Amino acid sequence: MKENDISRIYAKFAYVCGSMVLLSGIIYMAIQWIFINIVKDTLFISLSIGASIFILYFARNVIIYIVNNGPLFYTSTISLTDPDKSKTEYDKLLRLFTNFKLLIPFGILWGTIAGFIPLYFGLWSESSPIAISFGIFLFCICFITGFFLLILVSFFNVSKNLWDLIQVELWKRDNMASEFLIALSRKTSIVAAIYISICLVAWIVTPVVPVSKELIIYIIFSVSLLISSIIIPIRPFSLKLQIMKHNALGEIDEKIQKEYMEIIENLKVNIKNVNFDQMNLLIEMRKKIEDIQIYPYRIKTITASLSIIIISLFPVIVQFIFEKFFK
Repeated sequence: MKENDISRIYAKFAYVCGSMVLLSGIIYMAIQWIFINIVKDTLFISLSIGASIFILYFARNVIIYIVNNGPLFYTSTISLTDPDKSKTEYDKLLRLFTNFKLLIPFGILWGTIAGFIPLYFGLWSESSPIAISFGIFLFCICFITGFFLLILVSFFNVSKNLWDLIQVELWKRDNMASEFLIALSRKTSIVAAIYISICLVAWIVTPVVPVSKELIIYIIFSVSLLISSIIIPIRPFSLKLQIMKHNALGEIDEKIQKEYMEIIENLKVNIKNVNFDQMNLLIEMRKKIEDIQIYPYRIKTITASLSIIIISLFPVIVQFIFEKFFK
């Protein structure tokens, strides 16, 4: 499959999925209105549709970034490793969003599980048409969730393999390949975090689905996934720097110790002949190595921003837990 075809094929898929979610949401609202003259979960429906359209649209932006900037990554890594291996891993990245033979069945499975939520909790038991339309709506939005959940998990593995192709140096951390992967990880984590946060809010505020241990488990799972989307893709890069930093500090500590012993010996002979310039230079160098950040600055900024999103969910969670267990 050519690179330009990937974006075009995904765009058609996104259009179909977006239309499917929007239509199922409208039908669910219409059936509620017909049978009970009110829509009880307008906010949930709106947030769920918005989250689905958001991830479908911005995932395409990620694909376009890969298509436009990926060749620079590929050409910069083929000289450092086996060209066939580099091509294999790069192709896996290109196919990440269009491996429909694997992604669609998993999305169907995830959506089917969600579609049985009304039956499991006995929701809308007084009206079968509403329960069925709610189940269909849940299937549609959770099909998209399952689809992108598998993409995210696959990206964790692909990014690790791609980092193995990159040569990272302690004093020269930035190159075309590393900048590409850092930017790609940043874009992926932002899209995943915003989508997961919107979905969390949607599920927490809906008056239809009761607060239960299942919902709490879902919240914990979602927050864990959100944190993983920030940390895991960039972890191989940070681990490489951490090891090099540790080794560099070990080497310079040995030199400092050797210089220190020489100074002590010189002090025993003649204090006037003692020169501290080399010792001061080594100490200054050690401080510079200690100051090297093993996490890219931009990732740290994103972590702080997303922490605000997570923290903003806690008052709502606490409120529902209090109402469920303490009233």
